[in-house]
Amino acid sequence: MKISPFETEFPPESLPTVLGGPLQNAQLDQQGDQTAHWVRAERAQQIAVGNAVHGFYLAKRFSERLASFDAWTSSSAERAIAAIETKLWRLAVIDVAMVNDTNQLKRAASLPGVLANMTAALAADADPKFAPDRASLQAIRSATNADLVVPLKYVRHVRNKWAGHPSMDRDFDSWADADTELNIPLVEEALAILVRAHQEAADLAARCPILMPLFAVPSPEGEDQTQADGSIIRVIPMTVDWSSVTVLAGLMREGARKDAEALVDQISFSPSGVSPDDPTSDQR
Repeated sequence: MKISPFETEFPPESLPTVLGGPLQNAQLDQQGDQTAHWVRAERAQQIAVGNAVHGFYLAKRFSERLASFDAWTSSSAERAIAAIETKLWRLAVIDVAMVNDTNQLKRAASLPGVLANMTAALAADADPKFAPDRASLQAIRSATNADLVVPLKYVRHVRNKWAGHPSMDRDFDSWADADTELNIPLVEEALAILVRAHQEAADLAARCPILMPLFAVPSPEGEDQTQADGSIIRVIPMTVDWSSVTVLAGLMREGARKDAEALVDQISFSPSGVSPDDPTSDQR
């Protein structure tokens, strides 16, 4: 019997017509150069706090709850949830590594991209009175150098060799036991280092006269939006103070823990009424 080829589950008409191609690097670099410094800083903070902090603690608390969870309705469900747990950890590693990504710094919404902007601004003024600020900035860059700081090197390694790329290197490279397991304390320490660095960079930008205007967020402009009933409301976008990263990270950590608790509680709820202890519930 001939086996049918593997096909998508979507009908052919669901596929969009895509014309042309994405912008080239030169065009993207030009757009990156025109982006305000505060926009990059805000986006980088969103990645650090909204993605990395939430993603890590969602995975961590989910794993902690699963370790003592025994209300499986079937072995199939247990395998599926184990797969989800692994995927959460992969995403957590990718999210933490993204905070310190050094690729395409001209347009990267990462901490190194923000620090590169700050370095260029300070280098443009040779006044000796800004030497302490330049030294503070260099200290932040050294503290977040993944070539020198082991937790950051570890996160970059497991992102490149496991979480984010189809590498076979773990077959040959057993550094930090990354070939057999994920060291969660090291990932968390890397995240903590990066959140602290974000806060230190924000504090420096707030006190340095050269950096202050570059990272000042302009007053938001409102926009009229027509609602479904025809009424018009004035919408004013809200931004978050970059200097509040430590507070925001703490709130996001607690929120992620609650999200994980709610997720496991939902998994443990059996709407079909089948008891997890029922031996007939293991259906395949």
